[in-house]
Amino acid sequence: MSSGGIRRFLSHKKEYNRLNEQLMETQARLSQKQNLLDRAQGDDAFLEMEARRNLSLVRKDEIEFRFVETKENHVSSEKMEKIDGAGR
Repeated sequence: MSSGGIRRFLSHKKEYNRLNEQLMETQARLSQKQNLLDRAQGDDAFLEMEARRNLSLVRKDEIEFRFVETKENHVSSEKMEKIDGAGR
């Protein structure tokens, strides 16, 4: 092999390794997403917990309290909001 052929080979091998690593990372993320989907489809409590955490959803009969932190990282009782779940 000529030196140009060796360089091309090494370049292609480096690109192959990079793409293979990217493929493994993508497959791992896909597996995690599939596990979440399977759990959400079979577990109503999990689905409700995720809706509360990620979408800030509350039931109509619930009252949500939000606490706003001050600069001193203390909860200020004056800035406490009351949000009625029925109003959403």
